[in-house]
Amino acid sequence: MRRTDVKFHELNEKLCEDKASHQQARLQALDDIFSKFEEAKERFIMQYDQISKKEKSMISALADKVAKLDKSLKIEEEIEGEFKTLMQTLCLYL
Repeated sequence: MRRTDVKFHELNEKLCEDKASHQQARLQALDDIFSKFEEAKERFIMQYDQISKKEKSMISALADKVAKLDKSLKIEEEIEGEFKTLMQTLCLYL
């Protein structure tokens, strides 16, 4: 009887150790998953920030180009108006 008790305790200890080891492995796997998730999240945040900066820069550059084109168009319209007036004046003298 004593021998079976000892064997039972040995098996019970082995089972508890295996269970603890298995739980530790599962916790480590979860830690690894969360670490990878956090790393990926940080990469995505950095990519988003870079894209956002590029986007703002592009929008600013486009706004500058639109402003220059608008100014150029106004100058062109003024020149056309002056040319039209000049042509009418010349036609009156001819």
